Amino acid sequence: MSSYLAAVLPVYLLFTGISYLICPPVMNGKRGYRTPLSVQSEAVWDYAQKLYGRKLLFAAVMMIPLVIIRFMLANGLLYSILFIVFELVILCYAAVSTAQALLRAVGREGK
Repeated sequence: MSSYLAAVLPVYLLFTGISYLICPPVMNGKRGYRTPLSVQSEAVWDYAQKLYGRKLLFAAVMMIPLVIIRFMLANGLLYSILFIVFELVILCYAAVSTAQALLRAVGREGK
């Protein structure tokens, strides 16, 4: 059963990324990629949501090989922890790279 749990995060990211691209969340403070920079204006908010949606899709695709490898390996607590850490690193990369791209885009816009 724990092998199937490894696939939950990539599937969630896939659906979330698609929903951010198709219908980005509104700026209400409850859902979305919320940072002080992303809430500066409606245009920046929309750009940040679509960019983060693409990053989430990329993260989901990056996690697919991890899930396949996880299914092929023997079950064990150490393997489960290791793959969860890998998935979280990929997810953090998506958030940090979105923040960096947003800083570059807003910096160019402000000059």
